[in-house]
Amino acid sequence: MLGPLPRNLSRPAALIRKTAIHYLSLSQPQGGTEPMSEIEVYTGRYEREHGHPPSGRRFWQFTLVSETGALLYEVKLNEQMVYPTALARARATAEQRNAFRIIVEP
Repeated sequence: MLGPLPRNLSRPAALIRKTAIHYLSLSQPQGGTEPMSEIEVYTGRYEREHGHPPSGRRFWQFTLVSETGALLYEVKLNEQMVYPTALARARATAEQRNAFRIIVEP
């Protein structure tokens, strides 16, 4: 059976939930690598300023943020590209830097 989960009430709820999921996955047999959890993409700021979701071709800029809200990295693409391609590059960088959230900058 599983033992008690680690308790630390000063940690954010999302981090506690992720820790609990990680703790439970360690107790199960490992058959290979687990897929990385989905990285959040926040587009609210962009949508407020432009009035529509991100789309089109432009010089995109993203901010990568950790689970605690600390700024990890800024992705400033130096060539024009469509949003899905730019987001794919930002996701690749976010996975390398273990980011929790990608913010699409206006």
